[in-house]
Amino acid sequence: MVTVLVAVVCIFIVGFGKVFYTNKIEAQAVEDQKQYNKFEKEEAAKDKKRVEQLKAEKNENLIKWLQYRSTQKDKITLSVLGSSVTAGSGASDSSHRWANLLTNYLEIDVDDINPINLVNNGYGGYSTSELINDKKIDEVVKNKPDVVIFELCLLNNFGEKVSLEKTTQDINYIMETLSKELPDSLIVIQTANSIPNKNANGIGLTYDDYNKYAEQYVQSKGWNFINTYEQFDDEVINKELNYNDILNDGIHPTDKGYAIWYNILKNEVNKTAIKQ
Repeated sequence: MVTVLVAVVCIFIVGFGKVFYTNKIEAQAVEDQKQYNKFEKEEAAKDKKRVEQLKAEKNENLIKWLQYRSTQKDKITLSVLGSSVTAGSGASDSSHRWANLLTNYLEIDVDDINPINLVNNGYGGYSTSELINDKKIDEVVKNKPDVVIFELCLLNNFGEKVSLEKTTQDINYIMETLSKELPDSLIVIQTANSIPNKNANGIGLTYDDYNKYAEQYVQSKGWNFINTYEQFDDEVINKELNYNDILNDGIHPTDKGYAIWYNILKNEVNKTAIKQ
């Protein structure tokens, strides 16, 4: 009889303990879910606040513009448009081109920018007119880039003796086309590197004339503009650099030359306000 009683008591204790433990686990699970839901709400609120802050600040510079864009898209497409110095002629390999150096900086060294798909639309020997005539602007548009950095091809316009009036007409056509076809994209214009040749071409214009005229025109239109030419030239003068060390053939940068170009852009994307 005693044995049976003991067995009954043991069964009761085990059963009660199991129910108690099960209830405790369920109660803990409920509490854990509550804490998780609270955490999720707090994180969602933080994310919303962060997005709102980035939206408010996105025109402060290109970095913040890209950070805000990254809240809208999983991948950013960057198109660079221009001549052989945009294609990277003169660099020892693709990693030393200004476009690749800039992309690596944005992806690796800057927080909160999603992966970047770099599309290089640089064409060796092309003037602004040839970009238009050979429908190279269409090549940019079809990729639907988030950002277009347009190098003005002034080295070739100078070399091919394109008039200043035709140069600005071409620039205007290209910008109107890009703005119309890519209304949500950011378009930034830049000039190219300086060169040692200070002589006039066959129509009496120096390379400096093209750059100054284009700068005045672009600024009069209120477009986003980076004066790479002037800053590159200042670097050469202020540091007494030898063009033979930074240009391969008096035109196309070496790795050192592209590094100068990249550092100009790196500074600009961090400080220059965006117009959109």
